[in-house]
Amino acid sequence: MEQRHLRAIREMLSDELDECELGLIPTRYELVGDILLVSVPAALQPKRHIVAAAFQSVLGVASVMEKRIVEGEYRIPAHELLAGRRTTTIHNENGILYS
Repeated sequence: MEQRHLRAIREMLSDELDECELGLIPTRYELVGDILLVSVPAALQPKRHIVAAAFQSVLGVASVMEKRIVEGEYRIPAHELLAGRRTTTIHNENGILYS
């Protein structure tokens, strides 16, 4: 994540989170189309929707989803929608559009 984005997210959350929690804000994420996938640490779980809203606002994405475990026979990943409304997007990879 670019440092300016991280600073903006921390500044936006400075009234909601204490210093320790601010240090736990995820610095890695995946961007698939206009949907952000992020892993939220256990200590931030009670405030995950607030953190997701900050990511959505600063990064300008349509939705933020939390990555959960991958399990089952077909290895289908589980995600939880934290901010936004859409869970589908169009992703361009090497000139091929995936939905």
